[in-house]
Amino acid sequence: MLFFFIIFVTFSLESKWGTTADHNPIIVSSQGPTICLPLDQYVNEKKGEKGEKGAKGQKGEAAPRLVGQKGQKGDLWAGLVEGWLFLNESCSCSCIYERNNLSQSGIYNVRLPGSNRTIQVYCDMDTDGGGWTVFQRRQDGSVDFYLEWDDYKRGFGNIGKEFWLGFDHILPLLGASESGNELRIDLGDGEGNRKYAKYSDFGIGDECTKYRLSVSGYFGNANDSLAYHNGMRFSTIGRDHDNWGYTCTLHRHGAWWYKYCHRANLNGSYFETTVKGIRWEEWKEESLKFSEMKFRPK
Repeated sequence: MLFFFIIFVTFSLESKWGTTADHNPIIVSSQGPTICLPLDQYVNEKKGEKGEKGAKGQKGEAAPRLVGQKGQKGDLWAGLVEGWLFLNESCSCSCIYERNNLSQSGIYNVRLPGSNRTIQVYCDMDTDGGGWTVFQRRQDGSVDFYLEWDDYKRGFGNIGKEFWLGFDHILPLLGASESGNELRIDLGDGEGNRKYAKYSDFGIGDECTKYRLSVSGYFGNANDSLAYHNGMRFSTIGRDHDNWGYTCTLHRHGAWWYKYCHRANLNGSYFETTVKGIRWEEWKEESLKFSEMKFRPK
C-alpha cells in the first residue's frame, strides 16, 4: 500500500502561562461541553438528513496514461521532518517504537484514535524498553500547575519542558489499547537522586466519572504513594472531589486525585517546600524537583 505524505501546519500559540512558539507549546483541544453517557460509550454526533442527489456532471476527457517506475512499499510513517513524525494513521508512542523501530526520544505528531485530529506528544523511547507516552512533566517550575478544570481537560504548558497533556488527549490514547495500559512515574530530588514507580494496570475514567483513577500492581524503588489515591476523582480549583471536609486543592495548592488529602502531589507547587509542593511521601517527606508520568500499552 502506498502512503501519501501529509503536511501539517502547526500554529504556535503563546499562552498566558509563558509558553512560546520557540518551545513547542501544547496545542489545547477545542472540544465542547461533555455529555455524560454510560461509561463504556462515547458521544456520537447525530447525522443530519440526507440531501437530494445532485445532477450528474458531464464526462471529462480521458487523461493520457503514463507508466512510471514502481515505488517502494509504504510504511506506517510518512517520514521524519526536522525531528517531527507525521503519521498517516492513529498510533501511540508504543507503536511508533515497535512498527518503525524509531528509538529516538522526542516530540512526535500523532493522530488521535477515532478522529482526524493530530496532536503533539512527547515519546520516551529510552526508559525501560521505550514506547512511553509522557503526559506530565515537572522539572524547573516554568509552568504554573495550579490551574482550573478546563485547563487540565484541554492540556497546557510546554511539550518540550513542563506540561500536562490534557484529559481530552490522554483518554483517547489510553482507550486505543485493547490489552490495557501500564504506568511509570520517574522522580528526582534536589540532590540528583532518582527513583521510579511502575504500575502494571492503569486507567482513567471519562469526565462523567470526574476522571476517576484506577491503578494497581506496583513495582519499583520509590515505594507506593499512588495506591492511596486509587479510585479517587480528580480535583482542581473550583472542582473539589476529595473526601476531606475542606478543600484539598486549596490546602495542597495543586490538582490531583486527592483523598484526605494526599500521599502523592505531583501537580503541586514547584517552589513550595511544605506539603503544598511536589510530593511522593513514601519516598521522601520533602518536595521533589522532577516528576514525569507516562503510559504505554501492556
